[in-house]
Amino acid sequence: MAIYTAAELNASETLGTSEAEIFSNSNKIIIKQLILANYTATDRTAQVKVVPSGGSTGDEHIIFGDITVQANTTQVIDLAMVVAANASIRGLASAASSINVHISGVEVT
Repeated sequence: MAIYTAAELNASETLGTSEAEIFSNSNKIIIKQLILANYTATDRTAQVKVVPSGGSTGDEHIIFGDITVQANTTQVIDLAMVVAANASIRGLASAASSINVHISGVEVT
């Protein structure tokens, strides 16, 4: 029987201009909310991918591409996305040190 546990899947992470891992999971997860906070005075964009275990980080894994986060605002994205175990959630921003990302959801064990 599966156990569903609400979880902060990653603490706040600042996106860079090069794609990097935000979070990786050892169990199946359900992403429920993605929060992108732009703490600069300029509009910025962000991209988020979910790359399956053993997969390469190509455009086919983009779940949110070029999301505009307006200056000094927060973009909240509610969803219910099941992610297989050992996947990698990756992201980047149009400018370094401009957007923080926070992911919350459910861990399935």
